[in-house]
This record gives sequence, C-alpha cells and structure tokens, in this order.
Amino acid sequence: SSFMCLCLAEAQAKGYKIIVLDTEGAWTKEFVERWGVDSENVLLIYTPWVNEIMNVLGSIRATGEEKYAIVVDSIGAMERGKLAIDAEAGDVKADQGSLQKEQKRMMKLLQNMSISMNSIVMCSGHYYGSPNQYGAAEDIGGGKYMKLAPQIIISLKKTKLFDGSKNIIGNAVKAIALKNRFYPPFEEALIEIDYRSGINQYAGMIDLATEAELCSVGGSWFTINGEKYQGRSNAEEAFEKDPEILKKLDTWLSKTGYSTTNVKIKAVEEPEEIDDMTEEEKDDIKNELKNIGKKKRK
Repeated sequence: SSFMCLCLAEAQAKGYKIIVLDTEGAWTKEFVERWGVDSENVLLIYTPWVNEIMNVLGSIRATGEEKYAIVVDSIGAMERGKLAIDAEAGDVKADQGSLQKEQKRMMKLLQNMSISMNSIVMCSGHYYGSPNQYGAAEDIGGGKYMKLAPQIIISLKKTKLFDGSKNIIGNAVKAIALKNRFYPPFEEALIEIDYRSGINQYAGMIDLATEAELCSVGGSWFTINGEKYQGRSNAEEAFEKDPEILKKLDTWLSKTGYSTTNVKIKAVEEPEEIDDMTEEEKDDIKNELKNIGKKKRK
C-alpha cells in the first residue's frame, strides 16, 4: 500500500486524477499525506464488494476523461455482494467460482480503461505458499488473470529497518519485476522506507559503488574519495556531499551493461531459460530450491 501510494504521489505531480478503491479499509487521509499525496484531490471509495467496484469503474469510464491513476487495494479482500445478502438471510452458500469470474471481468475492464483512457491502474494482491513441490514456491492470489492482465508485475518482499538502538524505524523492500512488457523482466531494486524521513534515495548505492571500485570496505568502515565513514548509512552521505560520484557510477553502469537480474527468480518463473545459465548459476538455483523445500517441510 505504501509503495502504491508513493507511485500515486508521483502520478499526481504529473497531472493524473487519483482514485483509490479501498477494499480493506486501510487508506486514510493521514496515510496518503505521509507519502506525499494531496488528500484534498483524491477520490477515496471504500467497498469490499466486486459488483460495487464494477459500478464505480463504469461511472469513471462514462466520463470520457483521461489521465486517471486508479488503485485497487486489494484483490484478496474482495467479495461478492451476494455474501452479505446470504449472511443476513442466514443462508451462506459456497461460492462455486463466481467471485473469481467477477474478479476476472473487473481486471479486463481495468485493463481496457488503462489503455483507452491513457490511465494508470495498480492492483495489490497477496502471495500464497504453493502446495506443489514443483514450480513457483509462491502463487499470486486472485486467479490466473492476475498474471495475464498486468503490463508489469512487481513482487515485494520486506524486512525490518532498525536504527542503532535496534528500534524498528521502517522497512527495507526488495522489489523484483516478475513480468515487464517494456523492459527485460526479473530486474530487482532495494527500496528503504524510513517512517520518519521517507524513502532513502541512496539505498543500494554503496553496493554498486563497491562493485564499481568507487568505494572500498573494511569491516564497518567505508572509504569513498579518500574519506572514511563508519556504517553504511553514514557512507551514503558521500553521495549527497559529492554528486560527481553518482555521475561516475552512471558512467560505469552504461559501460559495463550492469544488470540487476535475479537469476534465481528467473529460473523458477521461466525454467526453460536455465539452459542459458552458467554452471555456477545453476548450482545457486538448485541450492535455493532445496532451501525452499526444507522450509515447506518444516
């Protein structure tokens, strides 16, 4: 939700009209403002019912306007309106796949709106452990169309961020593009979200600078441009003090063709690509899959 909210702030700055379809009741004025969204210019609609969401989307489409940024958060919290009617009558029946069919229709409508109305659509889903011992370790909830419809699918895995006193101050999020119709897939990036100061724009830069030999590491000390810094967060100050380091890093990236492709994820999602990998990469993947299997058995 925070990741999508950050994207909405950027879209709003580019003139997009913001609409949030909240199925979880998690979006508030304070939440969107924390990530830089102008709450006065957001249409926020709470409903967990997929039929009501379809009605809202139909009304938006009927305006004939363009440049909307629409968020659906999340697919997993949706239900059919009939559930409430049946519950009131004391006669709740099994779904029989009707919810998945309506979700698919909703996704098709969103896909059409994003293209025909020059708009951006973002939907959040959840990962679920796969009961299969073969193939992907996790599956995206929401049915098969959740994988087919989007132009881009980004997997987000988070860990906690701590300060020097071991207090939790935010999340470190690893974002991996499982699907991308505009750029090679399986690229990954690190996003550090500090709840006090927002996004760390230099997250991951130290590792890149070390690989480019612009930074040397000795224990907890980092040396950049002849100056020593203790701790990774302190070392990141070097990029702010001397922007030339970033230019050198850009030059190195363009000359080396550096890629952040996650080969392990690629192998799981596209096993036919394994033949093109080195033996070392194949061994890494085998070990990773063994570890996944052990975790499942536990």
